Amino acid sequence: MHNSAFNKLFNISMLMAALAVFLPAEAFAETNHIGAMANNLLNAVSSIPGFVAACSYLGGLVLAIMAIIKLKDHIEDPRQPLREAVVRFLIGGMLFALPIVFAAMRNTIDPNNTGIDPGGLTGFLNDIGDFFSDLFGDGLGTFMDEAMGVGGVLTNISMALKPLTGFLIGIAYIFGVVIGVTGIVKLKEHLLDPKQVQVFEPIKRFLAAGCFFALPAVISATRDTLNGGGGFSDFLLILIGLRGFSLGAGGEGLDGVFLGAISNIYTPMIMLIRIFSFLAGAALVMVGISRLLKTAQDGARGPSGIGTIMTFVAASALLSIGSMISSLTTTMFGWDDNLDFGTLAFSTGEAAVDVHLQNVYKGVVAFMTMVGMLSVVKGFFVLRASAEGNSQASIMAGVTHLVGGAIAVNLGALVKAVQSTLGLSVLS
Repeated sequence: MHNSAFNKLFNISMLMAALAVFLPAEAFAETNHIGAMANNLLNAVSSIPGFVAACSYLGGLVLAIMAIIKLKDHIEDPRQPLREAVVRFLIGGMLFALPIVFAAMRNTIDPNNTGIDPGGLTGFLNDIGDFFSDLFGDGLGTFMDEAMGVGGVLTNISMALKPLTGFLIGIAYIFGVVIGVTGIVKLKEHLLDPKQVQVFEPIKRFLAAGCFFALPAVISATRDTLNGGGGFSDFLLILIGLRGFSLGAGGEGLDGVFLGAISNIYTPMIMLIRIFSFLAGAALVMVGISRLLKTAQDGARGPSGIGTIMTFVAASALLSIGSMISSLTTTMFGWDDNLDFGTLAFSTGEAAVDVHLQNVYKGVVAFMTMVGMLSVVKGFFVLRASAEGNSQASIMAGVTHLVGGAIAVNLGALVKAVQSTLGLSVLS
């Protein structure tokens, strides 16, 4: 009866600790957009560690009392196993020192980062926030002038989505706390009954929790796997420089309206694609980490399955989307012809007509650049879906998106290659 009552109290305290991460200490502030909501979530999460620690102390106290009772039973009757008392003392001690245990989980993955505050687990929130801010940077922001029309709408969306990194921070913290606590519970179950619960059950939970607590290091490592530590946005700045600065205002006529519309949305669209790619890549990293909790029976979605491997590959590509597009276009056209804008080489004899033709050509090339970037992003998603076993996706479809996207981004170089093959001189 004593064991049953104490076990129930212990389980309730652990449930409170797990649910605590969903109970902010203060109400959300009024929000005007989704980015502000993400910031509110981050602020709410930063106030939770104290409550989680209190619940863990309660669980530790319950286990300490149970350990004393078990020790008393052993002293009175040596035939009663001493192991049960020792296990409860050990797990109770871990719960009393939960912040330090969480710090150990994180430092196992990222030993060079000491951002966790052992007294409250709030330091890592600031560290990870600084990491996201540094990764985004302001490189593209210098081109984000106040825009009107659809370009202004896209700019507003980008600025609203950027703070969603706070949402990722909150989710990573929640996952880390819940998985870490359940790992301690699994360790207790394993020590009490090794045949029922295998040792890898708590170990994989400790590793997954450590990865979530060390999310900046995991994302950096994932990004650099394909990127090789190169710049995140250099290629996107080149795209803006070659396309955006040469588009112009458009002028009169339908061609002028078309070019003006493309000029309005071009730079904001590149910024939006960049932010979306980063958020999607970071989310895929978190999905990949969660796969550590699965088993080999899950097949492609297991810890070492092809779906999990491709999840990290796709995440790496999306986190460094600029470098990926540069690699694809350079592979096809070589560095000398990479991102060759090209200009119309012929003349109709009428200057006004030539201007109209140039406007249409510039608008088409810039539009295809945007379409190409979107195609490359979709290609990585298709390849991952194919590896996951999705019957509606295939490797060929993913490769087609990547190749087609690279061609669309560098349409001028493709036209030059075709005209050289046919002996024409349309572009110069």
